[in-house]
Amino acid sequence: VTVDEAEKKIPDYINGKHRVEQRMMLQASVVTGSDRVSRMEVHALNDVVVGRGAVPQLLDIGVTIDGAPLVTYRADGVIAATPTGSTGYALSAGGPLMFPEARAILIQPLAAHISLQTGLVVAEDSAIELRVGEGQEAVLSVDAFTDTKLDREDGVIVESSSHVALFLR
Repeated sequence: VTVDEAEKKIPDYINGKHRVEQRMMLQASVVTGSDRVSRMEVHALNDVVVGRGAVPQLLDIGVTIDGAPLVTYRADGVIAATPTGSTGYALSAGGPLMFPEARAILIQPLAAHISLQTGLVVAEDSAIELRVGEGQEAVLSVDAFTDTKLDREDGVIVESSSHVALFLR
């Protein structure tokens, strides 16, 4: 609502002339070691990105869905995005647009080299694990706010969050 519209529109919102959109969010857990202990947990409205660190190199990022190996991308990174996030970084990486209130997760590689380049949409109840090849330096970025260096034995598990973002329309 613009400042000029506020005086007219705010009473409409107060009197119930609005709708509320419920947008799914993601939860990313960094797990380490063979016992897969979580050392960090964050929530995202838009996306979770596992990408290259300070050294500009291609990464080998293994992707599993619900424990089943899907693919190993050779790429600059992999984005796991919500439908809300599909209009941002994932879109610029060649991903599809998703309906904002859909309940699904987009897996989109970044600048994939000799591997699958198109995005994949998976069910909202999927558990996606992203694991970087041994000896490669990578970082975890969540909604472009978190920038966490991943250690050698770290994996990132991305799932639907129990949190929901509400948009007043």
